Amino acid sequence: MKKDFTNLILIISIILVIALGASIIYFFKIIQNKNIYISHIENTLYEKKINKDNAEDLVKKFTEVTAINKHVNSYFVDQSKINLFINYLEELGTNNGVKLTVKNVNTPIEDKNIISVEISIEGGFNNTMKVLSLLENSPFYVDITQSFINKKIVDEANTKASTTSNWQADVSFNVLSNQSNN
Repeated sequence: MKKDFTNLILIISIILVIALGASIIYFFKIIQNKNIYISHIENTLYEKKINKDNAEDLVKKFTEVTAINKHVNSYFVDQSKINLFINYLEELGTNNGVKLTVKNVNTPIEDKNIISVEISIEGGFNNTMKVLSLLENSPFYVDITQSFINKKIVDEANTKASTTSNWQADVSFNVLSNQSNN
């Protein structure tokens, strides 16, 4: 009888060891599958975070580019709004005590992104030079091509001398435009 119990205990022990081994392998597989699943979720979350950060960076860059574009466009004169530029020039003269007259405004045939402007300035020497300096340092990209400055000649027949010295400047310049006429 002792043999029957020993064999039975041996068989039960072997069955329990096999069942325990299978359970351990089964639980390890479950844990491994959960780890793979969690790893995929972590990768997905990481990618979503990267995409969110990239979208935020893109919005920031777009805002920066918009500001830069606006700043760069302020250097150009819009051809459809040339009257505003002429008003700017006339106000520049009025604000500095000179008579500024716009003689000519045209777009050269060879370069449609440039507007050629001719102006005449009359006033005191200091005010005339100040307007020329302000014109050269205006917010637009101005390229002065010609500038003639001379004292305005008074008629010899007039016996009364002028108390203020009048100077005249004839200036031709090009200003960049952001539109081309086709």
